[in-house]
Amino acid sequence: RTMSLRTVRGRACATGDPLPTEVVRAAMLARLAGFARGGSGVRPEVAEAVLALLTHRVHPVVPSTGSLGSSDLVQMAHVALVLVGEGGAQVDGRVLDGADALQSAGLQPLLLEPKEGLALCTGSPLAAGVAALAVHELVVAQRAGAAVIAATFEAWRAAIGVLDDRVLALRPQPGQVEAAGLLRGALEGSGLLAAGTARRLQDPVSIRAAASVLGSLVAATDTLRQVTVDELNGSGDNPVVLDGSVVPTGNFHTPYLAVSLDAAALAVAQSAGCSVARLERLLDPTLSGLPLNLSRYSAHASGMAPLLKVAQAVVVRLRHAAAPMSLDPRMGAAGVEDDATNAALSAERLRNVLCWHRRVLAIEALSAVQGIDLLTEPVPLSAGVAALHEAVREVSPMLDDDRSLSVDIEAVDGVLASL
Repeated sequence: RTMSLRTVRGRACATGDPLPTEVVRAAMLARLAGFARGGSGVRPEVAEAVLALLTHRVHPVVPSTGSLGSSDLVQMAHVALVLVGEGGAQVDGRVLDGADALQSAGLQPLLLEPKEGLALCTGSPLAAGVAALAVHELVVAQRAGAAVIAATFEAWRAAIGVLDDRVLALRPQPGQVEAAGLLRGALEGSGLLAAGTARRLQDPVSIRAAASVLGSLVAATDTLRQVTVDELNGSGDNPVVLDGSVVPTGNFHTPYLAVSLDAAALAVAQSAGCSVARLERLLDPTLSGLPLNLSRYSAHASGMAPLLKVAQAVVVRLRHAAAPMSLDPRMGAAGVEDDATNAALSAERLRNVLCWHRRVLAIEALSAVQGIDLLTEPVPLSAGVAALHEAVREVSPMLDDDRSLSVDIEAVDGVLASL
C-alpha cells in the first residue's frame, strides 16, 4: 500500500494551466476502458472509483504539461491523487482539495492495494482520450471543408467534372472518393450541374484538386480513428498481470498513435493552405470574374482583401504547429526510457491546429458568400450552399462598405463548428 501511494504522490508533478474538463473526462474514460481490457491487476473497486468521479462530475485538476508519450504517468497521477483524497478537483465550478471534492459527492477516499497506484497512472489514456476528441473534430472539419469548398465552387462557377466518379476511379487514393461524395452532396441541385455553366476547363489546382486535398484529410482521419479505437480497446499497462504472473510489456508505448496524429495535423495544414489559395483566387478579378477585392466599390474600398493577410497569418501559425512531434524523443530513467512519442502533446496540438483550420475556412466562407452575392449571372445554388449562405448572412451582412470583420470571422467560425 505504501508503495502504491508513493507512486501516485511522487509522479504528480505536472505543470501548466489545467487541462479542459472534457480532456480530463476523456482521459478517465480511456483509463476505464483499459481496466476493462484486463491485465491491469486492480480490484473492481478501483474502476468503480474512477467511474464515480465521472458520474458525480468530480474533475481532477490536471496540469497541461508532463507527458512524453511513453505512458501519461505524470498527468494521470493527478487523477489518482483525487481518488485517494489528495490533490485538487473541480466540482460545480469550484476548485476543492481532493478530500473535500470526494466528500461533496458522497464518496470515500480509495485505499490503494499493491500495483494499483501504478495501474492508475500507467498507459496512455490522456493521449488516447484527446485523440478521440480530435477524431470527432476532424469529422466536423471534413463537413465544414466540403460546405465551404462547395460555396467557392458556386462563386467561382467551377467545373465539377473533376468530381466525377469515373475520373476518381482512375487513381483511387484513400479518402478521395469519400471526399468527392461529400462535395457532390454539398453541390446537389446546383445550377453548376447544367452543361455550359463552368467558366473554364482548367480551374486552379486548389479548386480542381479539392477532392484530393479533402480526401487526404478523410484518409488521415480514418487512420487515426482506427488507431485510437485500438488504443482505447487495448491495455497500455506495464507490467500486466496474466494468470497470476507479472509480465513486463511495451504496450504503454504509442508510436502508432503519435505518427497518426502527426499525419492528421499535416493533412489539416494542407487543407488550410488550399483554403487560402482559393481565397486568393476569389479576390483576383482577372481569374474569378468577380469585382476586385469582392467589393461593389472596388476602386475605393478594401473589401475582403485584408482577410487574405489574416488567413495567411493563421496558416503560418498552423503550419509551424503542424510540424511532426513524434520525431522529438527525450531520454529518462537513466537511459531505460530511451524513446518517447509525445503522443499526448501531439493530440493536444492537433486540436489546436483544427481550431486554426476552422478559422481559415470561416474566412473563405465569408469571401465565397460575398462572391455569390456579387455574381452578375448567378445560377441556382445547391441546397447545401444555400443553407450555408443563409447561416453566414444571419451573422454577417453583405459587405457593402468597409467595416471591421473580426466579429464576423468569429461568428462564422461558430457556424462551421456546428455543422
